[in-house]
Amino acid sequence: MRVAFIGNPQSKQAKGLMEALDSKGVQVYVDKFNPEISNMLDSFKKTRDFIVGSDVVVADDTVISPESNFKLALALEYRRPTLLLISNSNPNKESLLDGLRHRNLRKEVYKSVEEAKTIIEDFISEMKDSLDAKLFMNIPPSMNRYLDWVATHTQRSKSDVVRVAVERAAKEDADYQKFLKSLD
Repeated sequence: MRVAFIGNPQSKQAKGLMEALDSKGVQVYVDKFNPEISNMLDSFKKTRDFIVGSDVVVADDTVISPESNFKLALALEYRRPTLLLISNSNPNKESLLDGLRHRNLRKEVYKSVEEAKTIIEDFISEMKDSLDAKLFMNIPPSMNRYLDWVATHTQRSKSDVVRVAVERAAKEDADYQKFLKSLD
């Protein structure tokens, strides 16, 4: 599982939160912002790919800035399950709790880094069990006949056949593999 972390990776609090993610055996990605205006388009593309390449997003409230707000909005726009951790001592706690509403956003208030680690662990465990995407596809009748045959004559479901085909295509797609390597 790939987790995009939004926050100040240099803060003691964020380091503790990223350690909690590491302890769950997930890959943690931290996007580095480049403030140079000449790199604005490249920076946007990198940030977009940072979000698109993740399964879930964990955001820390220690840095509320236009940049972190943009990343948070992008995560929600791309429908990534997002956990916003809000420190109990944050003076903007109430506005964060009341002002942000989205079906893919979970907001949790914590008093200590240890409590935040528990929240992260629960979130990651829950997300690992619920990340399957539902697709509605228009396919020609000939393909549907095959999928119907598979479903009635084998132990596999239609979804199994489509899943294997997509996994095979992803593995063989050199551009996609290059994209995944660029995230590391």
